[in-house]
Amino acid sequence: MTLDLFGTSDLHGSVLQFDYVDMAATQGPALVQLAKTLKEARAKTANSMLFDNGDLIQGTAFADTLVANRQAGLNMHSFLGLCGYDAATLGNHDLDYGPDVLDDLIDTASCPYVCANIVEGDFKHPPQFIILPRTVTCHDGQNHELKIGVTGCLPQQSQYWSQLQMGRNFELSDPVSATRRAVANMKRAGADICIVLAHSGYIADPAPEEPANFARSISQLADVNAVFAGHIHRAFSQDQTADGDAATVMPGCNASHLGHISLTLVKTDDAWSVTSGTAEAIGSISFHTGDTDIFNTAQNTHRLTLARMNARLGQTRFAMSSFFAQVAPNSASQFVHNAQQAHLSSLLEGTEFQGLPLISAVALARVGGEEGSKNYSFLPAGPINLHNIHDIYRYENQFCAMILTGAQIYGWLEQSASCFHQITPHETDQPLLNPRVPAYDYDTFDGIDYEIDLTQPAAFDHLGNAVIAPEDRKRIKSITYKGQPISADQRFALATSGFRRNRAPNAPCIEAGMSNRDVLIQYLTQRQVVDPTPIQNWKFSPIKRASAVFKSSPLAVTASKLPTAVSYVGPSQKGFALYRIRFDA
Repeated sequence: MTLDLFGTSDLHGSVLQFDYVDMAATQGPALVQLAKTLKEARAKTANSMLFDNGDLIQGTAFADTLVANRQAGLNMHSFLGLCGYDAATLGNHDLDYGPDVLDDLIDTASCPYVCANIVEGDFKHPPQFIILPRTVTCHDGQNHELKIGVTGCLPQQSQYWSQLQMGRNFELSDPVSATRRAVANMKRAGADICIVLAHSGYIADPAPEEPANFARSISQLADVNAVFAGHIHRAFSQDQTADGDAATVMPGCNASHLGHISLTLVKTDDAWSVTSGTAEAIGSISFHTGDTDIFNTAQNTHRLTLARMNARLGQTRFAMSSFFAQVAPNSASQFVHNAQQAHLSSLLEGTEFQGLPLISAVALARVGGEEGSKNYSFLPAGPINLHNIHDIYRYENQFCAMILTGAQIYGWLEQSASCFHQITPHETDQPLLNPRVPAYDYDTFDGIDYEIDLTQPAAFDHLGNAVIAPEDRKRIKSITYKGQPISADQRFALATSGFRRNRAPNAPCIEAGMSNRDVLIQYLTQRQVVDPTPIQNWKFSPIKRASAVFKSSPLAVTASKLPTAVSYVGPSQKGFALYRIRFDA
């Protein structure tokens, strides 16, 4: 008997082929297209099931509109219900809107939710697992009853990333241990096969797994027959191995792929066993019209989203871009810094922290990377609409103020600067950025001045683990506040997002009850005209006769002024352009 399992992951509210940042229709992936691919694939199978692996409800302006108008009875599961999903789990971004929205999601879902590693939280916890009875048809035409166990999990780090939204008592356990227990309980409950929806990346590299990417370990657990993975927005598949690792698939993101796992089962002595499992990530086929039911259901939300995103908020005197955000102070980061520090100042009024030096940390998300050469922000001088704010600040992070010491700031900067390769003097065109470090892990600071000495080794590895003792770290140097060196015990108030709380988890934190995006909107609407001219408060230390190369958008050559010491080299792979930065003393 063959059982075909299909799955999606990291849909992020991508329902229609429309870019609500550029405000234009696209030919890119969306659920309206993937649904047709899915229905064609399921029509070819006798026995099939469909699952979602989380990060469903957040990620586009369309998704934000659904959440804002959820009382109208329409949400992302209104579209999943048209496809016939059997079960789903939570991703870390499904927590971004807080417990009330999460309760609504679980209550109104078109299929049951499961999650094995939720320990505590002020919301309705989905069960750790479910047993789904299904009637299946064997190759001989005979029908049989099959009990299918399904569990799920998400990264334990989500309890820090989403603590401001979910509350201080929100707690998750180790996902691998929790899944092991859930699978054992499913087998005791009579499950014939066990499926895991792991909102986590599968890293094929034999090196140790990253903390949030544990899907390989899940696939190696006893009695696991199929794993749907995700989180890292990649397409990948791994067949069942001779060593017993379960078939695993990662179906990309934003409806780019459909995950497919085909299990062959045989029944012996009233017990089912899986003899083989194959996996594939099927690329979404572009149809002329897409799925009619999904398209029609989405139209009212689409119109509301267009009206909301076209709302005029103010204007900027200076063009904003993220083309060179990782190599020099830039205008898009400066706009966010200015807004965050303004809000921080008002937030601290009347508190014991009023009067502390105010600083800001910002990491832009649209800086190329794995999401491609078009993943950059650019806004010319002139009007700013809401869709421009979504361009500059992509995620629904919650604003927070952290009270840090000079020593903690120094450690934070050392970790951020670990995204760069070590540079050797007297060598040219060395690679600048470590591709294993996500761009969103690099924070720039405003309110202090500092240098980054790339002749010194990185103090942290790509997983964020310290590899150099604090007393031996030398990449960050010359940190000053208003011209004076900062001391290790000097206190500062830092404006940042809740996503960064794990950089100093024990530091005092003041919650604002606002998203960082709302902070930008408030700042702009109050001032109407802004001037985010970059403040040159950080730089790379001089290195004799050395240069490095990095990738950015080819549009940067004509759309913005290149930073000092940066020059255009030429076209690069996958639509990028190559640039050179000189460190000459």
